[in-house]
Amino acid sequence: MREAGLGGHGATAVAELLRSHPTYTHVDLGGNTIKDEGAKTLAGMLAESRSIRTLVLSSNEIGSEGASALFAALKLNGCLETLDLGLVDNGRKNRIGRPCARDLAGALRGNETLTSLSLAGNNFGSEGCRAIAEGFEHNTRVKHLDLSMNKIRGEVASLFASAFLSGASLETLNLSSNQVGHQGCASIAKMLSSDSLLLRSLNLSGNLVGPKAAALLAAGLENNRLLSELQLAGNELGATGCTSLSGSLNKCNVTLLALGENNIGDEGTLMLMRKLAENSSLKSLDLSSNQIGDYGGVAVSKMLQSNASLTSLNLEKNLIGDRGGVEIAQGLGRNGVLLQLSLKSNMFHDKTGSALVVALRANKTLTELDVSWNDI
Repeated sequence: MREAGLGGHGATAVAELLRSHPTYTHVDLGGNTIKDEGAKTLAGMLAESRSIRTLVLSSNEIGSEGASALFAALKLNGCLETLDLGLVDNGRKNRIGRPCARDLAGALRGNETLTSLSLAGNNFGSEGCRAIAEGFEHNTRVKHLDLSMNKIRGEVASLFASAFLSGASLETLNLSSNQVGHQGCASIAKMLSSDSLLLRSLNLSGNLVGPKAAALLAAGLENNRLLSELQLAGNELGATGCTSLSGSLNKCNVTLLALGENNIGDEGTLMLMRKLAENSSLKSLDLSSNQIGDYGGVAVSKMLQSNASLTSLNLEKNLIGDRGGVEIAQGLGRNGVLLQLSLKSNMFHDKTGSALVVALRANKTLTELDVSWNDI
């Protein structure tokens, strides 16, 4: 019943259906408009349920009253594993916010089954997130947490980092589109260095992460063996920040790295490619929208000829011309592992196109190649 136009009355009908048919385990009502009225009705059902494992209420215009009822129900519920109060694509936001943050903190302390929680786009702000962080000091169950788009600043990010080190079993953490900055990255880097951390995936995209913050994260990565996915798109790394991160890649086990929209340019690309030439763990790399030109393209070519692990490479929306394009094609012809390559929206002409045709005859592994929005 996702995006089905349900309002409060519809949610009441769903709650009654679930009460009379206790075999349902997954309920997806995302993208409706059940608001507080519907959320409170569903909360009553949730408090009694012994079967619902997943409840998706993203983008439903739920406010603090409805959320407080849901959080109170969590204290009584003994089966729910996934609660999504975040966002669907292009959907309306929930409006939970600061007023019921302490109710959520209380639920986190009392609930023993919830393992996945999405609160994306709820504008908890600094004060609300402080309360939520306190709740995580006493929660060892949640493994997947989405706090993106909640106006989290550096000092609050530090509180979360400290809370997660107090025994949490967190495996995936999404803090994208906040304001973590240098202060927050310092605490996150310390968290990454901890032997007790179980984190596998970290998203810090859109968080004002500059070169100095990148250096801190790089230092944390050097002592981390579990993190496999790191997303830093839409920050302010520049060539210097990219160089710092490059130095840590061969000392950790990251398999996915997203660095799109960071203005790393040719200089940063050159340093990154030198490290990746001997890297054996990274499988997916996103360098889209980074002002990479021909010199960067040449560096990519050299990397492709020696790297034996990278299977996906995104170079779209850069400034690579035919000189770099021909070099990339030559590298592709001598590569035996890459599966996906995006060269969309660069500055290629027929010379690069012809070189790619030759490369594809020699390459035996590539399954996807995107050269759209070029003059080929």
